[in-house]
Amino acid sequence: MAARQFLARSLTRTNPMAAKAIKVLHYNIYVGQGCDAEHGGADLSKLSKLAEFLRQQDADVVGLCECNGWQDWDETSIKNALGYPHAVFRHASKTTRAHVMILSKHPIQEMKHPELQDVFFHALLHIKTCGVHVIETHLSPRNSDSRLKEINAFMGIVEEHAAEPFLLMGDMNSIMPSSRDSYDEAEIITSMRAARGGKPIGRHCRDGPLLDSGDKKLDDDWEIDYRPLEVVSQHMMEVCPTKEMFTYPTTYRDDQQQDPKLRIDGVFANKALLDGHKAVLDIMHNPECEDMSDHYPCMVTLTPLSK
Repeated sequence: MAARQFLARSLTRTNPMAAKAIKVLHYNIYVGQGCDAEHGGADLSKLSKLAEFLRQQDADVVGLCECNGWQDWDETSIKNALGYPHAVFRHASKTTRAHVMILSKHPIQEMKHPELQDVFFHALLHIKTCGVHVIETHLSPRNSDSRLKEINAFMGIVEEHAAEPFLLMGDMNSIMPSSRDSYDEAEIITSMRAARGGKPIGRHCRDGPLLDSGDKKLDDDWEIDYRPLEVVSQHMMEVCPTKEMFTYPTTYRDDQQQDPKLRIDGVFANKALLDGHKAVLDIMHNPECEDMSDHYPCMVTLTPLSK
């Protein structure tokens, strides 16, 4: 009996997933909570609202993207400010772009992929914690061709670790596959044309770069380009939310209020993870999120299946 209890405690310490549910949070926190140069620069006191939100959610693992302005802080200062004992920070391709970070209650092993640094417009961070591989990423906001290039560059990493539990999450800047049936595409295209000079057309539609080049006009026929996340779906399963809700935009920015309400943040899991765990995703439309970012956070709960 004592030996079994010791083994159980050892497994729990080394791999928390072996014994209990863990909560994993993804959140695009909007230019580092105002730490970019345009909003006055880096100041740890600006993280106080985010720190309180994270304290209330009590997630085991937190993936943050759009950590603009944090590049000159050391990881210790950030993790202490946000209330976590372990953290890894990944610089974006340029200092002015959106860095990513992962925080965890448990030790983190970082998997470095320097070959991806020049591929990404923003960034990708790959770590292992709680016995699971986790990628937090912020895919290109420019167009679907750019996102397709980024995805094709890292899907080999997912396949390399196919035998181990793997979670992919982030701001995908693409409409999540399972939300396609929740809207009328023609209506979405119409609203994209009307929003911010048609900017969403270039971002979400096939041949989007042709709008910037002048080879296509806003009034031309357009179709949403689902190819980037269709590639991901060939390797992983989307974790669908308990209720269909958009992740962008919140009411934070006045200039985004004509943008169509879309679920562009999301989570994918591989077979090795889902064979042993039930994954439940919630889109968090908490009132306090309206004052923190233009995106809503996503919380996925991973519960071990009974054997």
